[in-house]
Amino acid sequence: MNQNNTGLTMAIGNSPLDCDMALVSVNVQGTLGTLNQQVLNTYEYFSIKQISSIALSKGYELLQQKGLKPILFVVTVGQGNTENSLINNLTNAIDNNISILEGKRVWVPLMGTGAGGLSFKQSYEITVNILRKFSSSTDFVLSFPENKEGVTLYNELR
Repeated sequence: MNQNNTGLTMAIGNSPLDCDMALVSVNVQGTLGTLNQQVLNTYEYFSIKQISSIALSKGYELLQQKGLKPILFVVTVGQGNTENSLINNLTNAIDNNISILEGKRVWVPLMGTGAGGLSFKQSYEITVNILRKFSSSTDFVLSFPENKEGVTLYNELR
């Protein structure tokens, strides 16, 4: 893990279990992909098969059940341009849930890189610009995938 003094840590292949909550991307229909299903299972939300598209119409949805770690879903696909969706929805999701995020360690993967078509570097740049705005009160852990592209970008940025 690579810690800097801005409340933002970069890590490669780390688990959301290492954090108090997770942020993950989802499409506007609430369809669960491999990554969000892994996070749901890791946090023991075994009965969740889809996120309500009605709830996601605002661009994000907080899933929080008693005794389980919260997950903040951010829409990156299905509301027009992926880049704009990530910028707007991630900003709004954090801003409108800041009281839940404050003082927590929050796991954040690179988002919009699958069906959204963003490169890892594009996702990183957008995400970091947004997280820095909120990093004085929240410790974000930006997680890079443990594959060739993820490892290359992580090493380049360190």
